[in-house]
Amino acid sequence: EKSYPVKKVACNKWLKWIMYVCSWRAVRMDTKYTVHYERVKKRKGTKTAKRSTARKMLEDVWYMLTYEVPYSG
Repeated sequence: EKSYPVKKVACNKWLKWIMYVCSWRAVRMDTKYTVHYERVKKRKGTKTAKRSTARKMLEDVWYMLTYEVPYSG
C-alpha cells in the first residue's frame, strides 16, 4: 500500500481544533460517522481516524452551507 505525504496547508487553527473535538462526539452519535471512523481506524489508527472524521464533517458542513440544504444523517 502506497502512502502519500500530507501537505501542511494554512488554515484556521481554532476551526481545526473544534472540528477535531466535535468529531469524537459525532462518532458516538451518528452512524454515518461511526462507520467512517471504524473503517479508517482499522487501516490507519485512532488519531488519523479522528482527523479524517473531522474532515468529513467539515465537508458535510460546506455542502449544507453551499447548497442550502438541511443535514440528512
